[in-house]
Amino acid sequence: MGRPEGPAGRPGRIRPGTEVELEVTDMGLDGDALGRIGDYVVLVPEAVPGERVRAVVVSSNRKLARARVARVVRPSPHRVAPRCRHFGPCGGCAWQHIAYAEQLRTKRRMLAALLERALGRPADVRPVLGLEGSGDRRDPEAPWGFRDKVHFVFGPGSGGRSLVMGHYRRGTRDVLEVEECPVHSEAGNRAALRAREALLARGVPGSDGEGRRGLARHIVVRAAAGSRDAHATLVATRETKGLAEATREIGRGRDAPSSLHLSVHAGPDPFLFGREARRLCGSPRLLETVAGARFLLSPRSFFQTSTRAAEKLAGLVLGLVPGGEPGTVLDLYAGAGLFAIPLALRGCQVVAVEESPDAVADGIASLRESRVPAGRCRFVRARVEDHLRRLAGTPAAARPPLGPVIMDPPRDGCPEEVWRLLLGGLRPRRVVYVSCNPRTLARDAALAERCGYRLERVHPVDMFPHTAHIESVALLLRG
Repeated sequence: MGRPEGPAGRPGRIRPGTEVELEVTDMGLDGDALGRIGDYVVLVPEAVPGERVRAVVVSSNRKLARARVARVVRPSPHRVAPRCRHFGPCGGCAWQHIAYAEQLRTKRRMLAALLERALGRPADVRPVLGLEGSGDRRDPEAPWGFRDKVHFVFGPGSGGRSLVMGHYRRGTRDVLEVEECPVHSEAGNRAALRAREALLARGVPGSDGEGRRGLARHIVVRAAAGSRDAHATLVATRETKGLAEATREIGRGRDAPSSLHLSVHAGPDPFLFGREARRLCGSPRLLETVAGARFLLSPRSFFQTSTRAAEKLAGLVLGLVPGGEPGTVLDLYAGAGLFAIPLALRGCQVVAVEESPDAVADGIASLRESRVPAGRCRFVRARVEDHLRRLAGTPAAARPPLGPVIMDPPRDGCPEEVWRLLLGGLRPRRVVYVSCNPRTLARDAALAERCGYRLERVHPVDMFPHTAHIESVALLLRG
């Protein structure tokens, strides 16, 4: 079948409702498999590269179409039975139907191809560091229960129920009610289900998603991998008597979390929490142990979703920071100190720069909890741009020698000013770049190479199995 054509032979599109048969050849960065009819792209969620499928087009434009699988004509040897009953409509996991070993190979191929296009040369992308399997008969290598940070969204109820709890349907903001989530820790799931039952018993209405109607918006539970502690944070649009009664109920009973916080978030903005989280019962912080350091974590402070994956991530970063290299290690976008505190325990002099006051407070508390020697690690609450500007404006003779730099920016990557100040001004010999977005990693690596650095190698880490998400640690060396 050739490319669809519009009037007078101009490139057209496939109309919705049309059934097509095609080879699935590749995987897009957003997690949808794709095939082509001529040079017209068809995205086919829930297909596997290497398959031949019949699919029904559900939407289209002049450049591409989206289709749903009607029948797998020739299945891939890497297709497996999904573990979760909600797979497909649920927007949480898109790759449960792909064998885990193939997920890891696919992520490596995707990242290598993207970096090669950005750099104009092949990049040294190491095999993806995966998580240990759980022995499930459908795919023994696949990990489950690895997400220590459990997050569910609430929505308006129906049929006499005040709310539903679940995840967003794929590609929408509609809430799909779920009864299980096998990627979550069991302790986190139990605490969240306990919260749902208490809210239902008190008739607390679910929010409409933008905070304009209803009360309950989200429940977030952080379960400590090394203990039985589980800290829950309920996010609501406002406080009411019924909500207060429900929170007292959540804090009681066998599956109750060990700590409960309430965050009021009334606006339609995309942020998960409101401006603060008030402790209702239990301890103010959760104790977690990673890379030999003890971390005290408050509800709004960022920390990696999976402790198992965080161990691997921290191990890679620490391995790329030579112990005997002189100078102060600068940890930018440091969060609560996932890398800074283990490095300080190893003997490095570290300055950790972080904008979030909650994360900085947690980092300072974690320094004491981890018994880091006084003066070994210093947290600076500041925007990274502001700190680098002050550092660059200080005469070289008046500032301590700069050693390796670690940076773990948000999904948007580093602002151009950060790169200009760091690579163009301070010019450290070694930069360890932790990325949660392959697109911004490719963009920033290309920019770094134009500034006289070379992307030496990239170590991907599978922080989010069964999704297309790719976390990676890149080493940049000054030429």
